[in-house]
Amino acid sequence: MALAATRLIPMRKNKGKSIGACLHNHTSYVQNPDKTEQGELVSSYQCSPLTVDEEFLLTKRLYEQTTGRSQKSDVIAYQVRQSFKPGEVTPEEANRIGYEFAERFLKGKHAFIVATHTDRAHIHNHIIYNSTALDGTRKFKNFWLSTFAVQRLSDLICLEHQLSTIEYKPYRERQKRIVYPPKESNRDRLCGIIDTILAEKPKDFEVFLQKLEQQGYEVKRGKHTAVKGKGQKRFIRSVLWAPAITRTRSRRCWRERRSTTPIRSSHPKSSPSSCWWKFREKWQRAKASATKSGQRSST
Repeated sequence: MALAATRLIPMRKNKGKSIGACLHNHTSYVQNPDKTEQGELVSSYQCSPLTVDEEFLLTKRLYEQTTGRSQKSDVIAYQVRQSFKPGEVTPEEANRIGYEFAERFLKGKHAFIVATHTDRAHIHNHIIYNSTALDGTRKFKNFWLSTFAVQRLSDLICLEHQLSTIEYKPYRERQKRIVYPPKESNRDRLCGIIDTILAEKPKDFEVFLQKLEQQGYEVKRGKHTAVKGKGQKRFIRSVLWAPAITRTRSRRCWRERRSTTPIRSSHPKSSPSSCWWKFREKWQRAKASATKSGQRSST
């Protein structure tokens, strides 16, 4: 069976933001009232859910005062995601299991918060605990293979509550994805719309751009014409989507060329042998001039 699944994630300090702001963003997300039944599915240990970010920050300051060391690592907290099989547990039971897991894994040395989300088909817990211990003397050491230790403890607790666990298989026996769903890029979508517009044979380029605007694209006219669709952040220059126009025009010209008789060029084509003799003559002249210039410099 495929649950409960766990994952240990180090939460790092974002560039350009303070530690307090990062902690506030992470803890506010997991306590979203729309996902936790208006905060009813939130529990905590040695901290208040309302001021969990400030209390985490106070513990970090206590660590600096106690040890005299500043935080060198950018890891400010850790998060454990714990997912359950749909319809197997109630939200209240999932929250109790998450609390029991955090209590046994951290052994009461770190403050934590457990938030159970019910916005998905599967109920899942977000467990965030402070990287600094409550007494301010040490930090949590993310030891080697800590993810497997988290998974083993979660499986043990689920078995005690008569829940399903993951059946681990060797790597060779795991089912691998072979066929990936096709992804259509913005450029491919634009080229498809361009082919549809060109099939209507617009009169000129301005009419073509107007039809693009009717399709919901924003057109930027100027030296480099560019377009931008809905949800796109950047404009796409004509250099990228012009090949679609060229491709369609070349097909049209090819059909017209097949219907007419070909016109022979008035300039005769030069054979490979004539090109060789021309190159040989030019090379001999260049060699002679180089020899003469060398003799002059020696005299």
